[in-house]
Amino acid sequence: MAHPGIRSIHKEKTDAAEAIRIIREAGGKSFFAHPFQMEYATFPDQPSRIEQELRFVVSQLAAFGLDGLECYYPTHDQSMTDFLLNLADENGLLASIGSDDHGPGARKVKRIHGFGVDIDLERLRWVETL
Repeated sequence: MAHPGIRSIHKEKTDAAEAIRIIREAGGKSFFAHPFQMEYATFPDQPSRIEQELRFVVSQLAAFGLDGLECYYPTHDQSMTDFLLNLADENGLLASIGSDDHGPGARKVKRIHGFGVDIDLERLRWVETL
């Protein structure tokens, strides 16, 4: 259980360009995680609208120096994964994988070995160069 004082910690928001700059200066790589879980994804009956919004957001983030896009995620179906892989390629971004595996209490679908999509391990070889 979280400590009650945790909620009282003041958080400052940082814009995307500044966050990407800070990550890069620290020697890290910046990734856009959970792209289908953003606010614009509240249009499940309008997939083309979501894709348009994602294309715009990712192109803007890439212009700021974003390094990669989380393309493989356990709740994505193959068409979502394919869309994100193509979007990463169009913007010169690396592809990453996310599990959201937070330990024994994690839902089965989100555990590291619970993926329902095929993963092209060649797309993840960039990790070996870190």
